[in-house]
Amino acid sequence: MQELRDTTTPRQALYREIAGVEHALRETLEMLSARLRADRKHLDIANLIARAQALSAQLSGAVNLLGPGADEDATRAVAQGLAGWLGELAREASRSR
Repeated sequence: MQELRDTTTPRQALYREIAGVEHALRETLEMLSARLRADRKHLDIANLIARAQALSAQLSGAVNLLGPGADEDATRAVAQGLAGWLGELAREASRSR
């Protein structure tokens, strides 16, 4: 039986990482938003903010490795938009404590 080799290029691996982190960040922000709407003093809010901040930093680091190009610029814009949403949610959470 012949062994299958991983033929993923570093660029493909980077895009796969970016997609996974973006998805996790988006889900975390949606959970955080829902918690803030339901109960602004919920105990999970601080944990969700910390998780979102870590994911946002990871995403930012990954998109900084992208080269130039329109698709790459769009990917960076998505990362910046998610970071902005995180900032808004964190401010909302701090106002309600």
